[in-house]
Amino acid sequence: SSRASKTQTLRVAIADDPTTFDPRLARDVTAGAVVKMLFDGLTRMAPSGEVELAVAETVSISSDQVVYRFTLKPTVWTNGEPVTAYDFEYAWRSVLSPSVPAALAAMLYPIKNADAAKKGLVPLNAVGIKATGAKTLEVELIRPTPYFLELISFCVFFPISQEMEKKDHTWAFHANSHFLSNGFYILKKWKHNGEVTLEKNPNYWNPEGVSLEGIHVIIIANETTTLQMYERGSLDLIAQYLSPLPIDALPQLKKLGVLHATPMGGSTL
Repeated sequence: SSRASKTQTLRVAIADDPTTFDPRLARDVTAGAVVKMLFDGLTRMAPSGEVELAVAETVSISSDQVVYRFTLKPTVWTNGEPVTAYDFEYAWRSVLSPSVPAALAAMLYPIKNADAAKKGLVPLNAVGIKATGAKTLEVELIRPTPYFLELISFCVFFPISQEMEKKDHTWAFHANSHFLSNGFYILKKWKHNGEVTLEKNPNYWNPEGVSLEGIHVIIIANETTTLQMYERGSLDLIAQYLSPLPIDALPQLKKLGVLHATPMGGSTL
């Protein structure tokens, strides 16, 4: 259910404190949702369900459909430094390092030697991920993977600033000047178990595409409290996968016309 806010800041609740804002390690839904506000990948899924290019300017696919060559748009990190193909190469390879606890590493397994690298059977430079210059990333797959452009819109494929990681390996757990991202918003504040404050990124490559000035994420564990805050006007949106609604409140919310259902694909184990 949603309500248009008078200000240009969206106030939304999440049920749990995110574990990390490192796109490679974010495994919970709440962390993943905020990571998508902070980072931008080569592609993204449009609201229509179609895949579109984001940081990638162009993509060419070999005739046997196993080599993807991405040319990058000129984009920057939040400190103004350029985002390069080397940042993507570094981030993707590190997901496949046997020592990195990336829960979703298997999403990279369509890539040549990715599975073997994660198991420590081949070195990371044997994986089919190679920056052939600051603006070009070449990816070699094991076999044709028709959904590959959709797959890489997921947050485990977002880039990481190598420089940032060298300076401070704890960068993803705090909001400070070491936290560099390349997406719609900047991480201004992260009070653990309290709130996350995001502000529009003035260096984003497509500022016209960002209509909100900011997003205020309030961490509330109790779903009844969340609904009460919405009813008082302290929240603009309750999204089911971020913050569950009390089941017994659904018929009344439906009657009031504030409940909106959208079909979603998914699988549960």
